[in-house]
Order: sequence, then structure tokens, then C-alpha cells
Amino acid sequence: MLMGDLFRSFVVRHNLIKTGEPSRKIFIAATPRSGSSLLARSLEASALAGYACEFLNSINVIYAEACKCPDFSVRKYLNLTSKSFQSLNGVFSIKGMYDSFIQYTDIFSSYDFIYIERKNKIEQGISVFKLSKNEAGNSKAAAKAILHSGDYSFDEISGHIYSSCYYNALWKKYFRDKNINPVNVVYEDFIQDISGTISQVIKETLNVDFSPDDSIPPLIHKQADSLSEYYYNRYRYELKEKGHVLADIAFNELYR
Repeated sequence: MLMGDLFRSFVVRHNLIKTGEPSRKIFIAATPRSGSSLLARSLEASALAGYACEFLNSINVIYAEACKCPDFSVRKYLNLTSKSFQSLNGVFSIKGMYDSFIQYTDIFSSYDFIYIERKNKIEQGISVFKLSKNEAGNSKAAAKAILHSGDYSFDEISGHIYSSCYYNALWKKYFRDKNINPVNVVYEDFIQDISGTISQVIKETLNVDFSPDDSIPPLIHKQADSLSEYYYNRYRYELKEKGHVLADIAFNELYR
């Protein structure tokens, strides 16, 4: 599914989708648990910046359906999607991670980029770790039982922190190599001022003045909880005790 059924039915029912060749195309570049879903949903609420989904994540589904279309290609799929799913001002947007993006860079040569980064890589690593445990559960109850059993792993969290640092570095290298100046969003600043951030992003990306309602409803449920705090404090303690190689990386990111 490319988008929640309720949201899709809402935008269709209220005629919020435009079709045809898009006037602008935007790619939201992200890493897992960096806040890209909250950013995408908040931009959607403006009705000015498209309806960013991770369209590339649905490639396997599309290929399964493509048996009826021998000449199917990712390029054709994205071209059709961009023409079929825009905000009324003709803007199409997509969000994605580096691994899926880098396979099709030529397709996105005409896109503007928004780049969201989470500075606190420890919190990000813990968030990815918790998500992986949720996905391991066969049901919500099983996932909850796994998480609340104290299934803490220093090594697994460290791996997720390293991965976040690595893929952020790859995004930045790509932007440098291609002389791309993305609109930069820092997650920690974003969640402190969602309305102000969205106004700034729209101004920098589309050169449009936009003043959203200061009381934007929470479109994404907060994932951090007391268990996240416990993992965070324990991880920081063990990181110092172990003198782990990730200490310099993680704390430089955290405090710079």
C-alpha cells in the first residue's frame, strides 16, 4: 500500500489531487527513524508540497503486478506516479532512503531535495532498534512483550548508530559530488517548531510564503517512551565504560 486508505480517500474525495505533468518535483532524503514521516505528513498538510510517500518501497509489489506489463520499468512507474499524485499546485514529492534512491539517481536529476537529519544518533539508533523488535513480533501483543522484556543489546544499537552515521555521510557526499544544495531540516529543531519549520521549508523549496496554523495536529504518534529513556541512559553509560569506537562518532554528533 502506497498510502493509508483514509488519507488517500480524503484527498480524492476533496479533490486535492492534480494530474498531468508536475511543475515541481521534490525528493525528501532521509535515514530510518530520522523524522521523515512526520516531515512528509506535515508538508502534506500544507497542500502545497505534494503527498510524499516511499514509492520506491513498493517496487516488489509493482513488479508482482507487472506480469501483465512486459515493458514495465521503475522509470515508467515513477513517471506515471508523478503525473497522477500531485498537490493542486502541481507539486509531486517522494521520500526515500539512500539505498533505494542510489539505484535510480538519473531519474531524480530534475528534483529539488529536502534533507532531514537527526543529530542525536544514539536516540535514532535506539528508535531503529525498537522498530526492529516491533517488526519481529507476530502481533502487537507479541511485539510489546518483546520490548518490555528488557531485550536490550549494546551491539545491535551500536550497529544502528553506525548505519545512521554511514548513510548520512553517503547522502552528504552525494550532494557534494552533484553540487546539490538541499533544504536542510534538523529533526531536533523541527519537533520544537513544526509550523515554523514547514513555513521555512516551503519558502526555501517553492519560494512561497506559507503560515500554517500553529496548532498543527500530531499526525504521527510519538515513539519514544520510558523504555527508550532506559535504553538511552544505559547505552550512554556502557559507551563510556567500554571506550567503544562509536563514542567519538555518537557524541560528536550529539554535542556538535
